[in-house]
Amino acid sequence: MFKNIKILIISIIILLILNSCGFKQVNNKDSELVYFEEVNVTGDRIVSYAIKNDILLMSKSGSKNNYKVEIKTSKNKNIKIKDKSGRVIRYNLSIVANLELTDLDNKNKIKKTFVRNNDFDVAKNHSATINNEKSTIKNIVTKLSDEIISYIIIVIRNK
Repeated sequence: MFKNIKILIISIIILLILNSCGFKQVNNKDSELVYFEEVNVTGDRIVSYAIKNDILLMSKSGSKNNYKVEIKTSKNKNIKIKDKSGRVIRYNLSIVANLELTDLDNKNKIKKTFVRNNDFDVAKNHSATINNEKSTIKNIVTKLSDEIISYIIIVIRNK
């Protein structure tokens, strides 16, 4: 009897957790606004291709708005804080993305520069510092991609 009650309670908890998982549909109305005929990226390879892949997710081939996108990225890592002995404690990582959006129907060009930066700490061992840098790059690229996508949607809606 006690075993059946435990199973029932566990089942209810699992159902409640799965019921509120936060799933969102990926294909929304904004993704049907634009088709990117060509997307060219230059600069830091990892940053550029991550942004390119995020932007291509919103492209729909049957759309009436056709654009060409060029993105030039650059990554800067600067020393932010040193301790008394001259050892680096914290770095500042800055990523700049220059977007050029060309409307293929009327050849209008729109240029915008996006800048994001974040800090990361130097760990006791080098591999942990590299992991800190990679996670910082990933966070910056995610924010940068969201910002670029939002800007493109605003430009297309106000066309």
